[in-house]
Amino acid sequence: MPSARRSAFVHRALALTLVLRIVYSLLAAFFIRIPLDHDAALATTNATWTLYTPADGWRYLLLGPWQRYDALWYDHIATAGYDRAKATVFYPLYPILMRTLHALLPFAPTILCGLLISTVAAFFVFWGLQELADDESRKTAALRGLLLFALWPTGFILFAGYAEALLLALMVWSIWFGRRNQWWLAGFLGLLAGLTKATGCLVAIPLLLCAWRTNRNYRSAPALLPAFAYPLYQLWLHRSGFPASTEVYRQDWHTTVSMPWITLIDGFRQFHAEPGWVLGASLVATLLVLAGSFFLRRELALFCWAVIAFFLLKHTDPIMQSSMRYSMIAFPVFIAAGRFTHLITVPLTTFFLLLNVACLFLVVHWGLII
Repeated sequence: MPSARRSAFVHRALALTLVLRIVYSLLAAFFIRIPLDHDAALATTNATWTLYTPADGWRYLLLGPWQRYDALWYDHIATAGYDRAKATVFYPLYPILMRTLHALLPFAPTILCGLLISTVAAFFVFWGLQELADDESRKTAALRGLLLFALWPTGFILFAGYAEALLLALMVWSIWFGRRNQWWLAGFLGLLAGLTKATGCLVAIPLLLCAWRTNRNYRSAPALLPAFAYPLYQLWLHRSGFPASTEVYRQDWHTTVSMPWITLIDGFRQFHAEPGWVLGASLVATLLVLAGSFFLRRELALFCWAVIAFFLLKHTDPIMQSSMRYSMIAFPVFIAAGRFTHLITVPLTTFFLLLNVACLFLVVHWGLII
């Protein structure tokens, strides 16, 4: 690749990262100052959290809006470790990095360390998506696909104290290095992705298909590494005296394992019985990702189908909870969407942006589980 184009990708990713970090921080600080009664049922957890209050000044405005849902669990694990079974559904790499950064910067609260890690990871996601888009086609509009991804209704999660940005950065660059036959690096990044979230193991699919197509020998064996992350973590849970993840999900998170089509059918049935915009958006997001996957090359299409099937295995209560966020893990779909003309992408990006801001507002006020 010409160095000028790569430099453009880096500069574009850096600019987008800085702009979104600043804009989301300002919006969240503004939203949290709006007096609004939150949903007490959504705000409660089984752990005792220390939340910033208006008396904490700048910490309340800068960090308080991001102390929500999964971010609280990662913060707790980074501080206290896995002290209860309910915490074990959150994989270890992200809180380990939070704890490590806090040790290097003891003046920085762990929640701030999580935000810093997510922001840096978002930069690598934005850069890597453009690199992969350039691989797909010289005519691909990398910028359009990037904006559709970044402004997806749950795109702000890349800048929250969640593991999604780290997961996506590791997966994107694992595939990129795999396409260049750098198998040890690709496999190692994929293994780290699998230790960030269970979905990370699925990056083994495009790696193995790429290895089979281009390099059918022992040198591509590291492409298998991502598949070992899940059993390694489950083995650690067993040796540490924790129950299996499926049992923890069932007992503590109102989630059971179901066939993907059963979850999807139940989602449509629930929407028909009690229409709601959150469930409706989750269904539309899932269908959009599924449809977009048919415009991808085989290994990326199979990866996206596996991602969709994986998150639909979780039969949650309420049904299809967090599906808008999970759908972002099928990131190659947004690369394919970059081929759309401006007549499609401009109104679509605008619509995503409006939903994005609305979802951020609701999350800040405990009004939406994301």
